Amino acid sequence: MSVPLYDIFSVYPNKDTIWVEAVDNLAAANRCMAEHARENPGPYFIFCQRSCEVVGAVDTSMADAAKA
Repeated sequence: MSVPLYDIFSVYPNKDTIWVEAVDNLAAANRCMAEHARENPGPYFIFCQRSCEVVGAVDTSMADAAKA
């Protein structure tokens, strides 16, 4: 059994981060992050446990505001 390497976090307006889920590979992490961002607009990022770096990010809060 493999240990998930990538964590997906959401960022709240007060700058708190909330863990969303962990996945095995970067492609899956990007898909999951995009899905979460579509369902609940806002900023999200992917953190790689191995490199201890943010390896992807998206912010759909502006796209949601543009629809209004």
